[in-house]
Amino acid sequence: MADMDLTRSDHIMFDNLPCDSKKVVVLGCGIPPANGIYVDSSPCKSSRNDGPAGKAVYEKEAAWNGSPVTFFLEAAKSGNFYVHYKLCARQSDRIRVLYTSPIVAGGGMPEKGWEVEGEEEGIGGPPLFVGRIEGR
Repeated sequence: MADMDLTRSDHIMFDNLPCDSKKVVVLGCGIPPANGIYVDSSPCKSSRNDGPAGKAVYEKEAAWNGSPVTFFLEAAKSGNFYVHYKLCARQSDRIRVLYTSPIVAGGGMPEKGWEVEGEEEGIGGPPLFVGRIEGR
């Protein structure tokens, strides 16, 4: 089932990848379909535009455990001057926070140091690298 999820996820990701949006890449994640390119959903009318800290929300459509899922990255405030990011999964109107980033000052997305949120069972290791990418 995991191989089918990866194949479907790659197909969804590359067929729907717009050229003119901001993008983030997630690599080395313990949930293989969560790896890949996330696109800023701000231009999409059907998606939420901004996270709680006024930052863009990045999304990736995929398949996980045999079902369609939307993985997304969003910023969350941590006090007045700090932010951290969450990598979440939206599946069947249920949202699960899977991973969180270290807390940073300003708005830069941390590339390393992500952790598993809480004590989720069956969740593999956190992403080894998260970063913004330019162009296609």
